[in-house]
This record gives sequence, structure tokens and C-alpha cells, in this order.
Amino acid sequence: MAWLESFTSWWYSVLALIIPVQPAPATPNEHWAVTMPWSEASGFRTFQAESTTIAAVCAAQPAAYLVFPAVIQGAHEVRVNGVPVLLWNTADFSRVSSFYGTPFLACQSIPAHATVQWTVVSFAQFFARFDQWPTLSDHQPLGNLFSRALHVFSAGAMVALALIVNLVMAGKVAGASARFLTGACLFVSFYLVIMESGAFGLPFKMQTLHQMADISLWLGVSCLFGFFGAEGLFKRALHRGFNLVIFLAVLIIASSSNGDQIQMGTTLPFIYAPVIFGNAIYRSVISCVKSGMARRDVIVLSQLVIFSVIAANDIGLILGLNSSVPLLPVGLFAVLFLAIISVERQISQTYVERDYLRQNLEAEVKIKTKSLEDALKRLQVAQAEVVQSAKLAGLGTLAAGIAHEINNSLNYVNGSLLPLSRLIERSSMETEPKQKAQRLLQVMGSGLQLTAKIISNLKSYAHAGGEREHVDVREVIEGILAILKSKLSVGIDVILDVEPGLQVFADRVALSQILMNLTDNAIDALVTLEGDRRLVFAGGQSGKDAVWLSLTDNGPGIPENILTNIYDPFFTTKPVGKGTGLGLYIVKNEISKCGGTIEIHSRTADVQGTQFVMTFPSAAIKDEAA
Repeated sequence: MAWLESFTSWWYSVLALIIPVQPAPATPNEHWAVTMPWSEASGFRTFQAESTTIAAVCAAQPAAYLVFPAVIQGAHEVRVNGVPVLLWNTADFSRVSSFYGTPFLACQSIPAHATVQWTVVSFAQFFARFDQWPTLSDHQPLGNLFSRALHVFSAGAMVALALIVNLVMAGKVAGASARFLTGACLFVSFYLVIMESGAFGLPFKMQTLHQMADISLWLGVSCLFGFFGAEGLFKRALHRGFNLVIFLAVLIIASSSNGDQIQMGTTLPFIYAPVIFGNAIYRSVISCVKSGMARRDVIVLSQLVIFSVIAANDIGLILGLNSSVPLLPVGLFAVLFLAIISVERQISQTYVERDYLRQNLEAEVKIKTKSLEDALKRLQVAQAEVVQSAKLAGLGTLAAGIAHEINNSLNYVNGSLLPLSRLIERSSMETEPKQKAQRLLQVMGSGLQLTAKIISNLKSYAHAGGEREHVDVREVIEGILAILKSKLSVGIDVILDVEPGLQVFADRVALSQILMNLTDNAIDALVTLEGDRRLVFAGGQSGKDAVWLSLTDNGPGIPENILTNIYDPFFTTKPVGKGTGLGLYIVKNEISKCGGTIEIHSRTADVQGTQFVMTFPSAAIKDEAA
């Protein structure tokens, strides 16, 4: 692919400007002579050096080891007097022991005065370099053993973590988080196995292994970042951008024909990684500060910091900026382990909350129910007040209009009675017919006066009111009885036992509404009764401070189980369309506004039916206060 060759060449030209790494140490070595500098051979880069003095140095230190520098994805061959004594990977990379590693040779295996030849073959041109000449060490290097053990252990641990996520945490964590964690563990485990392909006997060439390893690595990192994204550590736009870069990198790696192209695709996400890591660390620090360094937030921040440090170390190792041991295995294991710990903490917190809810569910339900009941009552009260205001406004307008029209008609009739009476008086009618006509005129006059009184009471009942005044109780009761005369005509006896001249200091309209509602309810209860039907109004002065009023009927009474609900707005026992459930609510509300109280007695030893007893401030007290 010509475009990939061109892009790879440009990529490494830019990288060489940013990272000026020498292909070999700039200072010559007294023991080693370069017989062939890095050069192209059979598609690989080859370097050769020879020493005729290192054998004498080894002879002086027979217990020492000759340690060769690490060459990333390189093959080493050491010959002593032309005989191969050390082989690290094969020169054609058909058999690969390890991607990393530091070859070494015991001095005891080098005869005195021997010529030692060292050949290095690099799989990739840009990484055909080493930073030091072979040196002597007093002890056997353990870096290779450590690296191999670390990769093997971490690979097995990753598989174990994947099993834990799927077996132990199945159904207990969010699906996306579990899938991302499982994918990260499995892809990273596969990557670590390939890194030590010799230990697992993988029969693949370097190019195939390199492609599989780097694709697995970036897919694992993508899954890990997917988990971080599911945990809300960075914005989705950043994660989508990173996935796009990884997709491009994987496409390049899979399409590559040599090690430089593969490694170019592998280094591509390194440009974007600091952006998403920086954003994740920043958001994690903010979360820690807001939560007061909660354990889960600290764990997440630790994951990000560890991964950043480990990634920086291994990036530097790959780019030739340092010669440390690759730490990515332990870093990835630590990050994934901490991720699972974080999920476990989340699960534990969920179970704690569940247990709390189980233990306190009844109390929580009661609290919520009480809150909803209070809210419903407030809503009903507000609704009742709106309905009542609307009803009064409409009734007042209607009553005023009707009264005006009726008064006009009555004025015509009333204005004609006197002239008609005089005309009859002056007429030559016989005495008996004339007397009958005069009696009829008197009856008509009385009827007109009664009609005018009813209209006056109706206007008084429907008037907006609002101001307190001295109100004659008997006058209000008589007005209400006049309005309800037709309903009382079914055979209900009304007894008015109220002290003459008894007054309360109250809103006349409010008092009319109170007595009207109570009387109307009592009549409805008495209508269903057969036989004696009786309605008793009583009232008098209660000492100096108050006036009491009572309304008693001998009806069926109110069932005890609903006595506590009768004042609730919209509560009614009447059939649909017969009652609004606002009557007694208005009664209690208006009495409270007047500064009074109300009690109910039903089906008691002293009361056969239902009795409402009300108290109001007396006019005398109000006068003194004034």
C-alpha cells in the first residue's frame, strides 16, 4: 500500500525530529569494534560488532556475566570463535521468544583470547537502536525472569478477573460496565500472552504476533476507557474521538506489511491519550473534592494516576527514551483490579442502601404517605376556596340581577294597588263586593311585602360581605327560613328558641352561609324520615365573652366512622350530583374566620339525631375592645 509507505516515512521523519534517538551509543567502546553499522538486509535492519579483548576481561572475572543491551523486537546472536553460543529470537523472526528482554552470557562460556561476535537484527527500522554497549555484571540479571513471570502472572490474573466480573458480579452491575471490564481483561490477557510467546509456544512469525499484540492492546485500552466513560469520568465526545483514533490505528496495524508500519499504527493513539487522560484525571479530582475524598472516588483517581505513570514509562521504553523494565502488565492489572474494587464498592453500597430500605421501608412509606396526604389536603383546601369564591361571585351577580328585575315588576304592581284601592272606595259597588275587593287588595299587599322580604334576604345571603358588624341572630335565621320555606313545607316543624335581640359580632354574609348550609343539610336528613320531623334553633349568651348557637334535628344522625371527615373539602355522602362536599368545609372555615368554634354531637344520649353547637365572640366583648 503506497499511501501507507508514504505516511509511515513521513511519520517517522517527524518522530525523529521530536525524539532524536541515536541508533547506537555515540561514544566508541574500547572493547567493541563495529563491523557493520545498522543497515538494510532482507527487509530487516542488522547491526554487527566484534570484540577480541572482552574475553580477557571475562577471564579476570569468571563469575561475571556479559549483558547485552535490549533491542525492542530484536533478535540477538552471539558467536565465540564463530560458534553460536547465544540465540535470542531467530534472525528471520520465524520463531519469537519475547518482544522485550536483555540477553546475557556467562563469562565462563567464553574461552580466553576468543573473538566474540555480536549480531543484532531489528524487526522495525525506527526501533533499530540500543543505548549502551555490552557490559559486565557481577550477578546474573533477573530482568528477563521478572518480565516473563510478570507477563505470565498478569495474563492469568486478567482471565481470573474476567471470570470474577461475569460470575460473581453478574446481574449486580450495569451491563455496559461489566461488558467493558470483561473485554478489557480478556484483550489485555491476550496481549500479555503474545508478549511472551516463547513461554506459551505460539507458532507465529514476528509480524503476525506484533499485529495481534498491538490490536489486542488497543482494544483492551478502548474497553478500559469505555468502563471509565460508563462511570462518567470524561465526556462522551472525547471517548468517541479516542475510539475513532483506535479504529484508525487498528486498521493501519492490520493492513501493515512491515514492523515500522505496525509500530506507526501503534503509536498513533499516543497523541490523543494525554487529552482524554488529562480530562479524566481533572474530572476525578473535582469529584474527590466534592465528595470529601470518598473511597470510591479515590480508587478511581488512583487507577488513572497509576495507568498514566505506567503508560508514560512504557512509551518512553518503546521510543528509546529510557531502558527500564516494561511495567505495562502490572499497571494494567492494577488498574483493572482497582476498577473491580470500585465496582465492588458500588455493589456493596447498593446492598447497604437496599438493606436500609428493607429495614426502614415501612417508616419511609409512612413518611411519604403523610407528605402526600398533607399535600392533597392543601390542594383540596385551595381548590375549595377557589370553588367557593367562584360560586359566591356567580351567585351574587345572579341574585342582584334577579332581584332587580323582580323589584321592577313588583314596583308596577305596588304602584297600582293604592290607585286601585281609591278607585274601589269611590265606586258605586255594593257593600259586600266592595269589602271583598278591599280584602283581596290587602292580601296582595301582604304578598308583595313577603316577596320583597325574600328578595332582601336572598341579596343579603349572596352579598360579598367581609366586614364584621353587630348581627341580630334571629333576623338572620328568619331570613334563611324564608328562603328555604318551600323545602320546609314537607312537614318539618321549626322551633326557634333564640333569645330576642341576641347579637354576635360577625360577618353577616358568613353567618348566613353558616346557618344556610347547616339548615339545608338538616332538611335533607329529615326528608328521609317518617313521622315527626323537627328542627330546633337555639341560642343565648354564654357568660360575658361569647354567644352560643345550636341547630338540632331528630334525623338519622351521622355514622361515627365518618365524623372525623365531615369537614374535609369535597367529602360528601350524598349521591353524585346532589352534593359538592363543600358545605361543612365552608361552615368550619367561616366560623374560624369569625373567631368562633363548632362542635358536633350525633346519636348521643342527649341528642337523638344531629346537633351542631357553635360559639361566637359576643358583641359586648367586641364593643369593649373597640
